[in-house]
Amino acid sequence: MKTESSSNLSSNKGPTLWGILFAPTEQFERMIDRPRFGWALAAMMLVGAIAAALVAYSVALETPAPEEAQMFDSAQLAMVYASLGFVGALIGIPVSLLLISLIQKLLLMLFQGEATYRQLFCLNTHLYLFTLLASLIMAVMMLLLGPSENPEIYPTSLAALVPAEGAVLRGVLNGIELFALWKLFLAAKGLSVIARLSSGKAWTIALILFAGGLLFAALSGWFSELAESFQPPQG
Repeated sequence: MKTESSSNLSSNKGPTLWGILFAPTEQFERMIDRPRFGWALAAMMLVGAIAAALVAYSVALETPAPEEAQMFDSAQLAMVYASLGFVGALIGIPVSLLLISLIQKLLLMLFQGEATYRQLFCLNTHLYLFTLLASLIMAVMMLLLGPSENPEIYPTSLAALVPAEGAVLRGVLNGIELFALWKLFLAAKGLSVIARLSSGKAWTIALILFAGGLLFAALSGWFSELAESFQPPQG
């Protein structure tokens, strides 16, 4: 009786964040019947918001205060930016996961995959752990060493190793990052298991989203260069 009871408990387990690191295939199989994501989403939002706040705080401490905020000292301004970073991540993380899952669902309709939106959201919530690990490493290095000349660069990305001229190329190289590549591999594997796709189709969907992320990074860099080069008319 005890063996049957423990077996039933084991079969009722949902996917875990710890398991996604060390037994990802087992977690993907659990997501088919038990696409649970509540605790994982709460953890990703909280820790991600803390990491964003730490990064914003570290950068703000090293950035000269704008003229309109001269009445505040650097520590006060840093706390304001940290609060904004915290709230921004708290909202941005679930919104980005919802959007990515929606794009995947549309692509699955094209490739005749069988996954539900809930299963895809569960997959992406757990895979966000890899984005979070990259952000935590960045936050810790900033706290220990201070922000670099380009504080948005992940220390685990190609942009941290390869000198790049221009924000566009730097943004692309920043997207080619150790944990992002690990996430790419597991996204393809997860889509194959959950949506019952061939390896080729699963990799195609995963690569489309990865390439879309690189394109977004390149466009963000291009717009930042435009903003920096813009000189308002002198009155």
